[in-house]
Amino acid sequence: MNRRIIWLISLFSFLSIVVNAQFEIPEEDVYPETNQNIGFGMGLEYGGLGGRVVLVTSSYVDLFGGVGFNFNGAGFNAGLSYRITPGKQYVPYLSAMYGYNAVIAVEGLDEYDKTYYGPTLGFGIQLHTKKKKKNYINAELLVPFRSSEFDRDFEIVENDPRVDIIAKPWPVLIGVGYHIGF
Repeated sequence: MNRRIIWLISLFSFLSIVVNAQFEIPEEDVYPETNQNIGFGMGLEYGGLGGRVVLVTSSYVDLFGGVGFNFNGAGFNAGLSYRITPGKQYVPYLSAMYGYNAVIAVEGLDEYDKTYYGPTLGFGIQLHTKKKKKNYINAELLVPFRSSEFDRDFEIVENDPRVDIIAKPWPVLIGVGYHIGF
């Protein structure tokens, strides 16, 4: 199936969940939601190795932006998250973002170094601490939808006899960070 069709189906499914949540009556929050938080970690949502700023727009929806170092330069991502059970100690969520989702960096062959952009979907969990309930550890599995340009360029690098070792890109990535709410 075409990647764009999968991306559109996933996006519309995600948005339908968000719209449906607006009609539910939220439970009393045991773990208070903050209006914003900042996180530091690694993964696409943190721009590689970097930080992420989160604006909580409702009990269920966050907007976020991340910037960091992606081993080829600066990496950027922005998106939204839908918290499935807000106000709990363990909060699973779905996310959708757009930004960098692949990098080719070959030592000594700068002509191949490039950052690629596209959509990424994710599923994660926020593990709120008991002492400071506004703070949490964030862990996420991410599925990047890489461009055909990346696939083409990766194949060229893979077939270049000057390149000894090349790591195949993983179809599912991991993101981990620590967030401080205020």
